[in-house]
Amino acid sequence: MLAFIFRRMAAAVAMLLVIATIIFSLLIIVPGDPAELLLSTGGGSATPEAIATCTPRWASTSPS
Repeated sequence: MLAFIFRRMAAAVAMLLVIATIIFSLLIIVPGDPAELLLSTGGGSATPEAIATCTPRWASTSPS
């Protein structure tokens, strides 16, 4: 029974690492500013003031 639980826990950790890697890779690959992409959902456009407010909060000012 302990071996089964250990295998399940190891599989869960591996799956979380794979998912985190995929999400991180997609964020790096997608062009543009993440704040602008997030704020312009729904077909609208983000205002420069909103982008300026959110960019430092999400620390997306560092170069990749």
